[in-house]
Amino acid sequence: MKSSSSLRIRLILAALIWVAAGMVAAYFLLSSIFRYHAETQFYHELDVHVEELQGLASWEDRDVSLVSPFSDPRYDVPRSGYYWQIQRGEDVALRSPSLGNSALIMPEDRPEVGVLPHRHRVEGPTGTAFVAERLERAGDGEVLRFIVGTDKRELDAMVSSFNRILMLALAGLGILLLAAAAGLVSLGLAPFGRLAKSLRQLRAGETMSVEGDFPREVRPLVDELNALLETGRENLKQARVQAGNLAHGLRGSLSVIADEAGQLAETPTCQTASGTILEETRRMQRHIDHHIARARAAAVARMPGVRTPLAEAVQALAAAMRRINANSPVRLTLDVPENLYVACDPQDFSEILGNLVENAYRYARRSVHVSARFDEDGEMISLRVEDDGPGLPIEAHQVVLQPGARWDEARSGSGLGLAIVNEMVSLYGGQTKLEDASQGGLRVHLLLPGGKA
Repeated sequence: MKSSSSLRIRLILAALIWVAAGMVAAYFLLSSIFRYHAETQFYHELDVHVEELQGLASWEDRDVSLVSPFSDPRYDVPRSGYYWQIQRGEDVALRSPSLGNSALIMPEDRPEVGVLPHRHRVEGPTGTAFVAERLERAGDGEVLRFIVGTDKRELDAMVSSFNRILMLALAGLGILLLAAAAGLVSLGLAPFGRLAKSLRQLRAGETMSVEGDFPREVRPLVDELNALLETGRENLKQARVQAGNLAHGLRGSLSVIADEAGQLAETPTCQTASGTILEETRRMQRHIDHHIARARAAAVARMPGVRTPLAEAVQALAAAMRRINANSPVRLTLDVPENLYVACDPQDFSEILGNLVENAYRYARRSVHVSARFDEDGEMISLRVEDDGPGLPIEAHQVVLQPGARWDEARSGSGLGLAIVNEMVSLYGGQTKLEDASQGGLRVHLLLPGGKA
C-alpha cells in the first residue's frame, strides 16, 4: 500500500509538538518563578519601609508624628498605590498623603510585639494591596501598628511586562529550535534521499547497482540490495541459458519433422498431409518463440537497470529490414531523436519492434514510418509504427491482439506477432494501441517506460 505521508513531515510535526509543549511549560514555570521572586521582593521592600516608618515615628501622649518626611516620594502622590499608616489601637493616628481620607482595613489578628513584620493582603483605596506591619507598645501600654502597603496591580504590571517579554523570547527560541530540528531531520534523512535518487537511476537503467556515499547505518542496506541485484542477474542469466537450450532442442526436433514433411511432399499421395504437417510445424515454432519470449521478458521486466538506447536500436533494426527487403518497393523512414531510451532489455525491444516493422512491411504498399517522442507528463516513450496498407477495421483492433487470432484467415501466419508485442509491452508496464494511420493504413502506438538520456 502506497502511503502519502512523509517521514520528514511527521518528524518535523513531532518536533513542533514537543517544542510547543516545552515552550508552554517553560512559559508557565518561568512566569510562576518570576512572580514568586517579585512578590518576595515586594514584601522585602515593604519590610524596609516599615522599619523606616517605625524609625521616623514619634509619639507623645496620644499624638503621633514623623520627625522627617518619608524617603520615597511615591507615598506622597494621591492614590498612587503606595500607602502607609500608623494605628493606635483601632484608630488611624497618622496616614500617608497618598491615602487621602481613606484607610487600609487591617485584619483583626495581631502579631506579638517585637516579632518580625507580619504580612497581609488587604483591600486598599485602589484595589488589593500587599501589606507589611510592625507593632510597638506605647508608654501607656497601647499597641502602635506601623503599616506599609503597595497595590497588587504594581506586581501584576511587572509580571505582565515580564510575561510579554518571556513570550516573545520563548517564541523566538521555539522558532530557532524548530528550525534546528528541521535541519537535523533534513540532515538525517539526506542519505535516504541519495538512496532514492540512486534507485531511480537504477530503475531507469543508468546504473547497474546502487551507488553513492552512504553513512555506516545505511551502508549495510545498500550492500544487501546490491547483492540481491547481482543474485537476480545471475539467476536471469541461468534462466536465459536454459530457455535457449530448450528452444534449441525444440527447434532441432521441429527441423527434423519439417524435413520429413518435405520428403513426404515428394509423394503425390502425401502432399496434403505434408502441407498440414509443415503448417503445424510453423505454428508450433511460433508458439515456442512466443512463450520463450514471454518467459524471458517476464524475468527481465522485473529486473532494474535494463535500458536500451532507442535511436541506436531502431537504426540497427531498420538497416537489417532494408537488407532483407532490398527488392521491396516499400520505403522505411525514421523519426527518432538521439537522446531517448526505453527501460527494456535490448533483445526484447528488438523482438517487439521487429514484429511491428515486419508486419508493417507485409501489408504496406509503399511506405513504413517509425517515430518516437518523449511524454514528459507520464515519463513514457511514445513509439509509433505505421504503414500505408489496407489497415484494419475498428472491430478488429482487439481481436488481433489476442494470441492465435487472425482477422484475415486468407493470409498465412500464426496470428502471434501483435499478440507477442502486446504481451511483452504489458510485462514492461507499457500499453499497446491500434489506430488508423494518417496514410490510411494501420498505426501501432506503443507506450513504454523510458526517458531522456
